[in-house]
Amino acid sequence: MVFDIIIDDKKAAGILCEADKGVIYLGIGINTIQRKFSDHLKNATSLSLAANLEIFPDEIFLLLEKILIRLHQEIKDDETTMAAQNWNPKLTNRLYKKDKQIVFIEGASNSGAEIKGTLIGIGNNGEILILPAGEQEPRSFFTGKLEF
Repeated sequence: MVFDIIIDDKKAAGILCEADKGVIYLGIGINTIQRKFSDHLKNATSLSLAANLEIFPDEIFLLLEKILIRLHQEIKDDETTMAAQNWNPKLTNRLYKKDKQIVFIEGASNSGAEIKGTLIGIGNNGEILILPAGEQEPRSFFTGKLEF
């Protein structure tokens, strides 16, 4: 499952989660010092651009350390509430494009299985909830991609 970190409608980072035999693997990619992007990456930004700061190469690891410490603190603070399933409202409140019209590509990004509807939230098992146009009940999706 892929999660994008969006700043001002542009992707600044991505988080990839995969599970295999009871183990969860987590990969994080963060655009840090890029000031220019290729034409095909029109919806990309970096922390440097978003903060309007020049970040020097020798500062990248200190910045990443701060990000990881903040992420760890967020998880640590939520350990008891996560066990009680109270994590969901906190995550749902931060959900980008919540209650807005979206286009979602179900499954692999080249599947062509396009769902148009309203992004409702996150289910208790981590799935995305979308109310497809013309339907009365939200549907759950574990894999796919939001189109921007």
